[in-house]
Amino acid sequence: MNDENDQVDRQTPVPPAPVGIGEGYRATPCFLYVSGLRLILMDLLTASLFEQYWFYRNWRYLRDRDKLDISPFWRAWFNIFFIHELFRRMREDPQLEPAGRGPSPASWHATLWIVMTLASGVLSRIPNNNAPLFGGILGLSSFFCLLPAQRFVNRANAAQVPRPKTSPWTGWQYALLVVGIIINVVFFMAP
Repeated sequence: MNDENDQVDRQTPVPPAPVGIGEGYRATPCFLYVSGLRLILMDLLTASLFEQYWFYRNWRYLRDRDKLDISPFWRAWFNIFFIHELFRRMREDPQLEPAGRGPSPASWHATLWIVMTLASGVLSRIPNNNAPLFGGILGLSSFFCLLPAQRFVNRANAAQVPRPKTSPWTGWQYALLVVGIIINVVFFMAP
């Protein structure tokens, strides 16, 4: 009789555990968890300074979680050299596995971001009437390359049970907003 019950129990499928529940579960969000709209608005309003903050917070998350011997500040400061590694770490991160459907941060997004950032810097220094304006617009639109990575992170966080709250506004974000708005006003009012 026990053999029959054992046989039945072995045949009954066991439902999988909800995403996020189990060993190593954290109720906190993975990486910097902000909406795509917040990323876009903050990047535009801060004259792309929010990108530095975005890189810093994502590297800080990896350093703290994985106990890496890195400096998030310098990785953000020299982001051109580290964006490919950050996107690769996001793409291969086991905690972001639930976000595997859809576009993930790709190498070409990182390469395009580098090209846009460098081209913006070069164009901004050309003493032509239209080049600095075009360089500024190009630099301000580089968030398009970070958006797929942010959406990837957001899908993984949304799949967690329970769903974590988005990253709160910090004093640094408010400070960036004020400084960025001043830079934008000065840039657009310059003769």
